Amino acid sequence: MLKTSCLYEVDAQDKIISIGGAWTAFARENGGEKLLNSPPLGQPIWHFIKGLSTRNIYYLIMKQVRETGATIRFPFRCDSPDTLRYMEMELSPGENNGVRFQTTLTRVLEQNSIYTRDSHAPRQEAMVQVCAWCDLVLVHSDWLSLEDAIWMLGLFDVPEAPPISHSICPACVRLLNKEVKLRQPR
Repeated sequence: MLKTSCLYEVDAQDKIISIGGAWTAFARENGGEKLLNSPPLGQPIWHFIKGLSTRNIYYLIMKQVRETGATIRFPFRCDSPDTLRYMEMELSPGENNGVRFQTTLTRVLEQNSIYTRDSHAPRQEAMVQVCAWCDLVLVHSDWLSLEDAIWMLGLFDVPEAPPISHSICPACVRLLNKEVKLRQPR
């Protein structure tokens, strides 16, 4: 499934107005059956972006695309419990101040299932922050791989997975600032 692209576009009010490419296949393969039964058309994109930090980054990127007319590309990860997915996101100007999104799957690595990535797993109370771009996990003040975080936090010693909050690690902030040249809101 390498180099598979999903396409979607939002209007000037950030509502999803079109979906295409391999979007349906990607949703089906990755637990998005609910989206297949009720496609996200007409809904704000913000309903599908988790975490305040992640929403803020997307807001800034979309604002820059709209203001400059430039196309912006950056790498990110979109993992499932048993698959590491390396992807690239491209945002470009759409019609009438909309924004087009194209996500391209560039590399896939299979791995043993990790229950913390299973959205249906029961959850404990302690929150774990995961970088929405690279999937590193914040443990105390260090950003670690999920596998190392599981070991450090003793997550296999507890019966339930922790709830996950999406954030962005300092390395990805630097990468996005370099790649995207994010400007802070005025």
